[in-house]
Amino acid sequence: MTNNEELTLTEDDWEIERRDDGRILLSSPYEIVSGENLCLFLTVNDEEFYLTDDNYVAMTFSQHGWDISEQIVDELNSLPFECTRLTNSGEIISSSQDKSYLLIALNEARALAALMKIKSFFKTVFSF
Repeated sequence: MTNNEELTLTEDDWEIERRDDGRILLSSPYEIVSGENLCLFLTVNDEEFYLTDDNYVAMTFSQHGWDISEQIVDELNSLPFECTRLTNSGEIISSSQDKSYLLIALNEARALAALMKIKSFFKTVFSF
């Protein structure tokens, strides 16, 4: 992660914690549900990066009775994101061979978490 990227994130109130396992924990100021904020793990090597929520969003929604169905995963994966998608289990992942896409990936991950919330909430509330 470059100094500029780190500065951009801290200016946007993200917390950055370097972990012993080599990953960087990024805690966002953006609430996903009931006081739980979006957290992402970042691994950066040379010119590439890998970003994941380790299924945190899907598990948090599940604890609130919201299901991330296969239909929701398919719908959200059909959106035109540059480098972010959902796995079948609802894990948010981003990766690129170009580190310059990191801030784009973070914004896409945040948008995807918000869309997961909307889709799963409405599916749960309006299912009969």
